Amino acid sequence: MSITLRITGVSQMQQRLKDVKRAVRAELKKAVRLEGELIKTDAQTNYIPVDFGTLLDSAIVNPVEETLTTVTVRISVGGASAPYALAIHEHPDFDPPSWEGKTIKFNPEGRGPKFLELPMNAAIAGMATRIANAINL
Repeated sequence: MSITLRITGVSQMQQRLKDVKRAVRAELKKAVRLEGELIKTDAQTNYIPVDFGTLLDSAIVNPVEETLTTVTVRISVGGASAPYALAIHEHPDFDPPSWEGKTIKFNPEGRGPKFLELPMNAAIAGMATRIANAINL
């Protein structure tokens, strides 16, 4: 006794798998972009200090970048005022000469250093679950 097994449609299945991969990748990029937007909004709402609004207004989520193995989104604050943003973000570890002998009071109270790092760290806890739910096709 012998059994013959014939598999047909292999090329169609390969194409379908490529289509699914593209769809998942597109949803992943959207989900990563949304995570960046959520972190930026949290930073603007709760962490970025406001004097004249320079930092607050400069916060952006850059376009998603991808390689074969990564999908990345970059959140930027500062723009042309990047040195100022860095000084505020890293204070009190960062000590520009213009701050020597001055007491810095951030406005509103409770905002200040690590204004991007804090919301990023807060987002990490549920990030994998949110992204997995977003790409559930």
